[in-house]
Amino acid sequence: MAQNLLPEEIRAILELLPKSGDQPPAGEVSSRDFHRPRRLSGEQRATLIEQVARMAPDLEREVGAALRGKVELELADLDEINAEGLFADVEPPFAIARFEIKGEPGWAVWELAGAVAAIETALGMPDVKQGKARKLTSVEKTMLKRLVALPLQRFAKLWRLEPKDLRVVEIPEELGSWRDAGPTADAQRVLVHLKLQGAGGSSSLKLYLPGVVPAAPAAPAPKKAPQAAQAPEHLVGVPFEVSVRLGATEIHLADLLHLELGDVIPLGSRTDEPLRLIVEDRVCADVRLGTRDGTLAVKVERLRPRGREE
Repeated sequence: MAQNLLPEEIRAILELLPKSGDQPPAGEVSSRDFHRPRRLSGEQRATLIEQVARMAPDLEREVGAALRGKVELELADLDEINAEGLFADVEPPFAIARFEIKGEPGWAVWELAGAVAAIETALGMPDVKQGKARKLTSVEKTMLKRLVALPLQRFAKLWRLEPKDLRVVEIPEELGSWRDAGPTADAQRVLVHLKLQGAGGSSSLKLYLPGVVPAAPAAPAPKKAPQAAQAPEHLVGVPFEVSVRLGATEIHLADLLHLELGDVIPLGSRTDEPLRLIVEDRVCADVRLGTRDGTLAVKVERLRPRGREE
């Protein structure tokens, strides 16, 4: 590679490398596969996390009501992932529901032992404790679908998604893959990892959501022009004399009496200088002479604050 670079290019690259003894920047550096480019910037990811954090208390109450007890819900992670090989090592039994968003498959994966304990709690079984993972009964699968739908609907509303065909799957073949969407399939998913703590113990629920597109940052609001001062109501209809001073000069009375047509009186002002707008003998603005709609007019270029009338 270096053979394709000019000597000055090599020197420029070397100057960017850390010098001997330099300390690496502080902070955690995560691994990155550049063959699978990310689409979420750090700022966008932080925005999604903040949105989920604001919504979490409402979701916590809904899940607690469904599980018939107090539930503590925590956002363990939110990140962008590539769904390639997502279920390569998954073996039944498991507690997974599949859904679709605009033809792209998504999944909700609940840790099986925790899911069983949570469902048993919701069904009113006494003294529920997490035990050995087992296959779900038909009633438990219905309950799993109902419980998974709660966070899924919340995220759908939050990010304007339209999940369809939510169903609990039992065998790996029903899980499918991101490629099921066809030639335009997209492998990227947003992973929302939730931790739940309730009467049935702790458990972990992961949702793999396709089609999450953070809203574009809002354009900065245009700066408002300073609000013009309002005249007192009783003075609104009072007329004021407004004039533009082109210039001034002094001449002798004898010269004034001998003026004739065609004479030119120098005013002592340059043609490129701004003129003065005068209201009731007070200079209020600098203006430029011009025309508008065939009429002589002036354009205001600078207002003179009160007290600065020189």
